[in-house]
Amino acid sequence: MKTLIVYANPKEEGHCRAILKELKSSIDDYDVMDLYKMKFNPVLGKDEFTKYGHVKAGKNIKDMQSRIRKVKKLIFVYPHWWGGMPAIMKGFFDRVFTEGFALKFKGKRPKGLLKGKTALVFKTSGAPVFIHKFMGNRDANMIKKEILGFCGIKTTVVQIGMCTELNDKKVNKIKKKVKKSLDKFFEKK
Repeated sequence: MKTLIVYANPKEEGHCRAILKELKSSIDDYDVMDLYKMKFNPVLGKDEFTKYGHVKAGKNIKDMQSRIRKVKKLIFVYPHWWGGMPAIMKGFFDRVFTEGFALKFKGKRPKGLLKGKTALVFKTSGAPVFIHKFMGNRDANMIKKEILGFCGIKTTVVQIGMCTELNDKKVNKIKKKVKKSLDKFFEKK
């Protein structure tokens, strides 16, 4: 069973890259979509947006949807910037998780079309994790409930705080956190 990793950070080194490196060494069968390396355009163009909730997907978007369709496990890695995910990741959801692929409406009620999939989200932040909890974990709730959950995907969010300086001690903490999270993630059915 292949796992798809969706990665969104332009830096060649850093905390997110350390997470990605650990994921690659810990998972046997994976595929990576590195949105920055792919030069993914996050902007939903007016030619794609046909009417409310309907997006006409081009070939590159359909290819991404096909890669998602083929897996049961999704992993997302990105930094927490300005209260949420980077624009390129938000644009990924806007353009790829379209009606007819990720959800459909029965009357006025949405129905997730990606049921049976599970996701693990790793997000890094310069702030301590308790600050996010104190603030209500708005960004974690958005990805878990309002995006992936809305599409039927059961999601676990792993926040890694205090990512201001990358050193050996922090890399070791990241490795332990990733391994522990993957153990739980892959034991779920």
